[in-house]
Amino acid sequence: MKKQLFTTLLLSTLTLPVCAQGIYVFADFERNKVEHDVYDFSISQSNNGYGLGLGYTLTNHFALEVAYRDELFSFDVVEISEDYEYRETTELSAIQASVVASYPLNDAVSVYGRLGVGKIEVDTSSYENDWGDITRESESESETKALFGIGGRYAITEQFGVRAEYSRFAEIEDTTISSLSLAVDYHF
Repeated sequence: MKKQLFTTLLLSTLTLPVCAQGIYVFADFERNKVEHDVYDFSISQSNNGYGLGLGYTLTNHFALEVAYRDELFSFDVVEISEDYEYRETTELSAIQASVVASYPLNDAVSVYGRLGVGKIEVDTSSYENDWGDITRESESESETKALFGIGGRYAITEQFGVRAEYSRFAEIEDTTISSLSLAVDYHF
């Protein structure tokens, strides 16, 4: 699924006519944090990820965006002894759509807010070797949740800009996912 989405975004970007007013693409680097409440304490883990997206400016203050976020969370469990081996990997990714409302502070700097939904995909794969008896399993689940974000953009040129953003998905069974991202964008 990741390769198909990446290929679709890439081909969409390459086939856009130069005169496509209002269309823009962006790529970001993220520092993601997942917090899970278990009984009376909280478990927290951070990792790096990235996102790719496509946007369309509706007016001077509103835009629509779709994006793919990879590696929202990645967690490995490894247990190895003399005659036993167990490995499990869990990865989260998301496809999201949102409305972005922006307000320019001057010609180069603007602030914005984001409101949307994201389909979060949880992929888990495991490998177990117990005295030569090997078992491999994989499982995939998805959940659609609301998301919000706030950020700022600095226009380097008329087409290129950089943005910084904090975003967060709605809680999923005592688990919250938040991101700090730094992005570059190109407006056609």
